[in-house]
Amino acid sequence: MQTFVEKNFGALSFADIKRKIRNEYKFIDIDNLKNCLIYGASKEAELFIKECKKENISIKGIVDDVKKGYFAGYRISNSFNIRKKANLPIIICTHRYGRVAEKLNKLKIKNFIPL
Repeated sequence: MQTFVEKNFGALSFADIKRKIRNEYKFIDIDNLKNCLIYGASKEAELFIKECKKENISIKGIVDDVKKGYFAGYRISNSFNIRKKANLPIIICTHRYGRVAEKLNKLKIKNFIPL
């Protein structure tokens, strides 16, 4: 069974992903993206962080409610602290997209997209 990420973004290049985000997630200005917050300390997040570095996109934090400590050089916060940075685009880098989206919706945060 394919995950949401694999099904929707798995075979796409970075340019294709930007195009898809432009079309489906209009509330995030992907062409001028300079900062973002990552939800999920995962393998996908590691890959995304590498791409962000290539594109000069600054990661302003990692959020994960299961893992603690540090991930890829960033201190991990939990979702209770996400409101402090809720104005940033949030990139969900986890296979649990539905659960995370539900949690963010309950917090009235809308500017998130799946990796």
